[in-house]
Amino acid sequence: MVEKACAEGAPSPARLLAENAPALRAYWLAAWGYLVPPGVPANVARMLQDLKGQKQQYLRDWTAAKEADPDAMEGVSFIQYFRLRRMKLREDLRSKIDAESKQGPALARLQLLLDGEISKLIPAQVARGRELAKLIVANQREAMVIALLPEVPEKALPSF
Repeated sequence: MVEKACAEGAPSPARLLAENAPALRAYWLAAWGYLVPPGVPANVARMLQDLKGQKQQYLRDWTAAKEADPDAMEGVSFIQYFRLRRMKLREDLRSKIDAESKQGPALARLQLLLDGEISKLIPAQVARGRELAKLIVANQREAMVIALLPEVPEKALPSF
């Protein structure tokens, strides 16, 4: 697959792999949870994975919000508040990973690599193949987010 010739003017898949091997490996390992995603400082990753610390901080924030504006917080359980804050953390992390992938275009080159292979498909399958390549790259990013911020089961959270 990697050794086959590609379209004229486009870099060969073997060259793309060779030139971007460290970055592609880093993204791959981050998607599996073995490394911190490129661009995310190690101390931030540790903070994101500190569930006990997050529970304590969010409990303080939730309690303060309930005291500051009881009407607005009426009916908002700690579990709901916790999940909402974690969802915001995931969105911020996704944005950081997206920004980093634009600065160091290893994931974009992964899509080029896939496009080189997709161009060899029969014409009727090319559009579908390109859509699948985009999904593979997007899933790679999402896997990095999930590896750092996995879902927390309700039984792990105190209910108030």
